Amino acid sequence: MQDFQEMEPPLSVGEFAHEHQGQPVDEDPILAEAEARGLGYLGWSWSGDTEPYLDMALNWDPNNLFGWGERWSA
Repeated sequence: MQDFQEMEPPLSVGEFAHEHQGQPVDEDPILAEAEARGLGYLGWSWSGDTEPYLDMALNWDPNNLFGWGERWSA
């Protein structure tokens, strides 16, 4: 992230979730590092992904969020 910050291109850290192939992902350091550097980030995905653990909502419904979706709506 340091190299990108120094080059100053548009950058968003994305396509990550709280889990990857059944294993937990420690997303807190990813988010903290991006925030500390003023970089954007994007959790993946809203709904309809082939891997349901990546989804934030069930059936595209913003009123039916999974834990991952609740984190982003806070």
